[in-house]
Amino acid sequence: MPLLLFFIYFIIILWLYLGYTKVIKRANNDMTSSALVDNFTVLIAARNEAENLPKLLTSLQKQTISWQHGEIVIVLDRCNDNSYQIASDFQKKMPYLRIIDHKEDPGNLSPKKAALIAALDTISSEVILQTDADIELPAGWIQSHLIYYQENTAAAFGLFN
Repeated sequence: MPLLLFFIYFIIILWLYLGYTKVIKRANNDMTSSALVDNFTVLIAARNEAENLPKLLTSLQKQTISWQHGEIVIVLDRCNDNSYQIASDFQKKMPYLRIIDHKEDPGNLSPKKAALIAALDTISSEVILQTDADIELPAGWIQSHLIYYQENTAAAFGLFN
């Protein structure tokens, strides 16, 4: 019995080690977004996030990818602060930023869900990365997601500190 447990433990550790080395090898490849996907969209729903938008949009400007095949879609959900003005100011420096001023009542849906659905109807990208408006993204956030994209990928989720 102890030998069987040792063998099972060994197989699990070996499986984890091989998976880890595969991830590290892939992460070390110097891939660009254009080599990974034909197009991608970063989707953000924001409601009265004027205080946080500059941090978020600045962090998106600092991403380690080329925006040649990418766009940012920010859905301003019934905002009554100066979120639209802030996003418009950034749009002058970021031609890949698209603003959707969502004014519709969400009905039975949560407001955020209704805003995201409204934006999804306008997006044709094969890869959509969704994030919140009240955070600052690390410089390699987009690339760290795109390097794991494969043709048969249906969904992927990620967290960061």
